[in-house]
Amino acid sequence: MTAGMIGIFQEIVTLFAIVGVGYGAKKLRFMNDEFDRMLSKLVINIALPGMILGSVLTATELPSQTEVWLCLGLSVASNLVMFAVAYGFTLLLRIPDGHRGVYRFMLCFG
Repeated sequence: MTAGMIGIFQEIVTLFAIVGVGYGAKKLRFMNDEFDRMLSKLVINIALPGMILGSVLTATELPSQTEVWLCLGLSVASNLVMFAVAYGFTLLLRIPDGHRGVYRFMLCFG
């Protein structure tokens, strides 16, 4: 149990170090808005698809077709429930018409 906690602590420290380096780089003006946009494009268009492909291609065992359909069905069902909850809450809380869409989006995709 202690070894597990140490591993978690090391991961948290690593994440805080990465955030700290990013914060420092922004404060020292090594990064600007254009850099942020380009980095976001790099992560979304290249790194993320590469990570997805890498995880699928290196998997030793793929899930069964039943598990895939079950996962898809549960995700669709949970999204439908969240859409209904968001719609109900915006009406119940009497959110003004111009703001309802934003509140519904926040509730569904929090």
